Amino acid sequence: MEDNQSAILLKKIESACFELTAYPCLEDLSENLAKECLGILSDVSGGAAIQLESVSASAKECERLLQEAEEEGRALYFCELKNTNYACFASLASHVAAALSEAMLGGEFKIPDEDEKATSVDVAVLLSVVNRLMTFFGGYEYPNNWSGEIARPAPAKRISASDNEVKGLRADAFCTLSLDIAIEPATAKSALSFHLPIEFLEERGLLATGRKRNADAGENSRWRTDMTSNIHRSEIELDFILDTYKTQLSELSNLEVGQVIPLSDNPERAIDIVLKTTNGRCVIGAGRLGACREAKAIKITSPLNPKPTPKA
Repeated sequence: MEDNQSAILLKKIESACFELTAYPCLEDLSENLAKECLGILSDVSGGAAIQLESVSASAKECERLLQEAEEEGRALYFCELKNTNYACFASLASHVAAALSEAMLGGEFKIPDEDEKATSVDVAVLLSVVNRLMTFFGGYEYPNNWSGEIARPAPAKRISASDNEVKGLRADAFCTLSLDIAIEPATAKSALSFHLPIEFLEERGLLATGRKRNADAGENSRWRTDMTSNIHRSEIELDFILDTYKTQLSELSNLEVGQVIPLSDNPERAIDIVLKTTNGRCVIGAGRLGACREAKAIKITSPLNPKPTPKA
């Protein structure tokens, strides 16, 4: 996009009252994003009854956006969008970040006074949450998602407005989607915000003033997005199998308490990571037994790649 076109577009949507209803595709994305965020925030806060008060949109020049975030003390994160030439940001209000971090460490989640500030430890603890939030942009069905491309997010990282990563950004105009949340009786304005390049939104068809009437638009598209979001939040059980032992049925019936069952002679103690499916067991990777923070743990030692276990 030429500089003058970008300036015109920025001027067009940068105002105190940027109405999402004027951009139906962006409104759809905002609604689905808010639903996904509430689910994740409720999960990491131990099931807190977090409610969405509103979603608002605004636009700012990148440098001004980051400076304001730094002045407000917001927890700021940087994330590249793979398969594109763009990067985006996520930010949390400082007091909300502090409360979420405390909840993740076992405390009760409640919205504190705005004078409570997040520490560097709080910001680091929330990095995993930001990565979960960012996966939304990789699974969303954009109106102009040509050639099957997706905006797969790279791992997010903490950042400040003065860091080198923000100096060479291709896009200088960003659209901010801000979520106001509440837990009775407190409300947090702009508790969570996503800052997306306007050029990226335009290329993906999100700034069109009307919906495209095709198979991926309207209620059908929203249904697909909701279904994908629900699938991503579904819980699954993984089995970690240290070894297998084959025996005859007659020997099995004679097993007694205290009897020893030998394992294979494997000094590495390779462990299969197994997912149970309707078609049987499926080995999805390998690991080894270890310890983490004085607790038993499994370290993954191979890429997770489903390989159905042959039936006996």
